[in-house]
Amino acid sequence: MNGGKRALIVSILLFLLWGTVLSAPFRFFVGALRGPADLLTGLFPFSPGVTAIMLTVLFLGIHLLYLWMRNGVISEIIAPFPAAYAVIYHLYMCVVNRTIENDAVWVVLGLAVAVLLILFRADKASRILADAYFYSIPVYLFYEWVMTPVFIAAGLRGDLLSPFIRVGSGGLATDVGDFLGLPSWVWGSFVFVLTLLPILYLSKGRASEYRDSYEFKL
Repeated sequence: MNGGKRALIVSILLFLLWGTVLSAPFRFFVGALRGPADLLTGLFPFSPGVTAIMLTVLFLGIHLLYLWMRNGVISEIIAPFPAAYAVIYHLYMCVVNRTIENDAVWVVLGLAVAVLLILFRADKASRILADAYFYSIPVYLFYEWVMTPVFIAAGLRGDLLSPFIRVGSGGLATDVGDFLGLPSWVWGSFVFVLTLLPILYLSKGRASEYRDSYEFKL
């Protein structure tokens, strides 16, 4: 299975399990990215819609950087880094808020698994885990830009498909609103498709470049 197919399977699983504890390490990683990103974009006096686009560009840049690196040797050792970052940010927020999240153990477990995979040289599994961390970014953007406005427009509860799929009451698409008279789900779908194009290109292109070296069987 090449990197592109692996990424597709990982993304589908993340989407279907987004509301469960199994995706907690990856959701916390995205949350750890969102916190500083909100602080950064908050420095500029832009409207919520423009800020939403800026956040999306930042997230996309991080993911594309990973795609650029993922098919080299670094893909076998990168998994502990997003895991460690999520743990550090989570601990920081626990100190600031003086509370401990219920899913904290899963965040730490993600780091433990990543380190063990490196120690035992489980390169294939380590690449899958790294994909799970970084492909949580486009999955998160799909929920923010597509799922949330669609659920709102249809009048559906966010927990309708829980515990597997949980949709927030607001997202990046709702920050854009009904710009130019078009509903937020239209803008959300448009923005997400634009975001998806470079991801698909790099996922397929870079994967085929290294197919002989990094192909593996499940």
